[in-house]
Amino acid sequence: MTWRALRDITVLVVLYYVVPLGGDRADPMLWVRLAVVLVGFVVLGRAIARRVARHSDDTTSGRGVEGLLVAVVAGVLFAAAADYLVATTQQGQFDGLATRTDALYFALSTLTTVGFGDIHPVGQMARAVVIAQLLFDVIVIATAAGVIARQARRRAGTRQVSINVERSGAELPRP
Repeated sequence: MTWRALRDITVLVVLYYVVPLGGDRADPMLWVRLAVVLVGFVVLGRAIARRVARHSDDTTSGRGVEGLLVAVVAGVLFAAAADYLVATTQQGQFDGLATRTDALYFALSTLTTVGFGDIHPVGQMARAVVIAQLLFDVIVIATAAGVIARQARRRAGTRQVSINVERSGAELPRP
């Protein structure tokens, strides 16, 4: 992992813990924050797809995988922020979710499909947010699988070309 990716992930995690979330249900800014989180999910999903598509052919630098990792971390943090926002402003929506760390834990266990059951959505709004999370998770998992498969095929093809060239005694083509 490069310093740039590590820096990006660190900044995202720090922002997750310091950006003000929650508030009174009557506060109009609450709904603005919730809308920003949900729009962020959509924008982030599209950004993941574009970034990975742009860098998935680059098997030497690993930028496609790094970009995917940073985007996944951002997606998990957006999901955790949405979960926390709903849990702290809509009483009874989540069972067991009281802190930002609880929300991050729930978002990660949802992404990894572990689902321990200690935190779960109870209300309709929480379930709607979790449905959005699950759709995002499917996109991330499918994208990651595609990147890994594409890179494996490319490496296998390169290896086969090298073997064929060695057997024929010819020179390897220069990139």
